[in-house]
Amino acid sequence: MSSPLPAQLATASRETTHLNLEEDIPSDSDWALLSSHFTSVTHLYMDSGWNEELGDAGIPLHWPLEKITIGSACGDVCTSPWIVEGRAKHLVFCYTAGLRFEGPTTNELLKGNNEAIATGEKEAMKAGNVTLTWVPDLARDWLREKYAKDQDENNGKDEETTSVTDTPPLRILEIIGNDVHDTLFRYVLAHPSLIDPVETLNLVAPSPYDLDVAPQNILHQVLPQLKAMKTLVLTVGDNYSSRELLPDLVGCLPPNLDFLRFRSSVSIATADPALFDSKWVQAFADPTFLPNLKSLSFVLDLKDGEEDRKENEEYQTAAEAEAVLAQAKRACERLWRAAEGRGVVVEPWSVVQSRRKPWELPTVSESDEDSKKEFKAESRLGEGLELTGIKPVDERWEKL
Repeated sequence: MSSPLPAQLATASRETTHLNLEEDIPSDSDWALLSSHFTSVTHLYMDSGWNEELGDAGIPLHWPLEKITIGSACGDVCTSPWIVEGRAKHLVFCYTAGLRFEGPTTNELLKGNNEAIATGEKEAMKAGNVTLTWVPDLARDWLREKYAKDQDENNGKDEETTSVTDTPPLRILEIIGNDVHDTLFRYVLAHPSLIDPVETLNLVAPSPYDLDVAPQNILHQVLPQLKAMKTLVLTVGDNYSSRELLPDLVGCLPPNLDFLRFRSSVSIATADPALFDSKWVQAFADPTFLPNLKSLSFVLDLKDGEEDRKENEEYQTAAEAEAVLAQAKRACERLWRAAEGRGVVVEPWSVVQSRRKPWELPTVSESDEDSKKEFKAESRLGEGLELTGIKPVDERWEKL
């Protein structure tokens, strides 16, 4: 918030539906003011920018929230029922990192670490006279200890069946940038039932700065279980240590999809063209594969991961980028024709970007009409669903 909150609230309509909070995440007293002033907030956008704070605990429970976007927050634990109980219909994590959904707060982790050092249970990490503490390591250690303990306690016990009477309202989940696999893993691990009713999943995971805690095959494990999912928008880079994992995704897609938008690395098609045709093209030609599929967007224009793997094995220089892109596009065209042959509508990877950048979001003092022009990237999903973080394909793609 760029100016004192009371001054902004003085000109803000109580019936505002879209609220954007930036830079300075509200304190407890700020949340109390926001809670008493606004009555009709349905869309909440919180981005702490370089401060990287979370501060979700104070989100008022009486607001009729439908969509919550958390931006830039790093290394803390979400505690709001809107998030950890899936109360919001639409939840977005946009360029967050290291978020957790259970366990102690960062301050509690630091306190426990300092106490362990003071009692001699742990040794302090120092650089000269400076004591260093790496919070992600503390969080990882807590996670491993908790689930190792849970596993020990469950050994020898009959598996219990939990009856869930109330289905969580969460229907749209988006995780954009940074540690997408890890965020999904921590969310599902902490609250496995929340993702079951999700109908739309948007994962934008081209970054190599991921998979610090999640198993490399986390998508392969989770996606096939999402029986309620109708729309999957998946952007995934070639960042796995095993080159087999990315091509194997074709056999791990949610089974009841109506709409699939898939963007990934050229390596899926170029590393082994015959394998691509036998696994991907033949799959999309088969009417029993994703039998409900109505619409498809499929692009392979992201770089391959061979250069990142060369430290472990002999690396052969890739062909010129444009030639590789052209080869990947020809492969995509074969897949498009196969899908069209069974009646699936093939659409281009077309998007409409918002006129505003994330840092140009309206403040609470702007009119409600202006505040509805929130940061978004809109993709053509038929039903007009607005998704976050969708970027255009390589500018050379359409010309090849």
